[in-house]
Amino acid sequence: MPPTGDPNVQSPWRRWLSVVAVLASASLNGCNSPTLPLPPPAWAEVHLASGQAVVVGKEYDAEPHADVICFNRKTDVGRVTSANADGAYELRIPASAGDPLECWQRIDGHSSSSVSLVVPAEQ
Repeated sequence: MPPTGDPNVQSPWRRWLSVVAVLASASLNGCNSPTLPLPPPAWAEVHLASGQAVVVGKEYDAEPHADVICFNRKTDVGRVTSANADGAYELRIPASAGDPLECWQRIDGHSSSSVSLVVPAEQ
């Protein structure tokens, strides 16, 4: 055991405080860069054609290159498409009039909340 008062040796208590200080600093620095929640996708048009709901997003309705996901809650069928560089997308999913759909977007491992819609009757 080194002699007491050796300036090159840290006590266990001092080492513990150093570790706690480093961890606290790291966790606080992580909180300094807040992230905004990813918004759900928007769409300008939803229609039913030949047994499929067609969900069309115009420019800026989704994040550029995001995955846009729709899930038919009645049939338990889902579909995924990718938005283009402008955020526009078109997704087709098997559906009937009145089926409830949940749609959301995902980018870089972050998912938005979902939006609900009901498939309109075919015209």
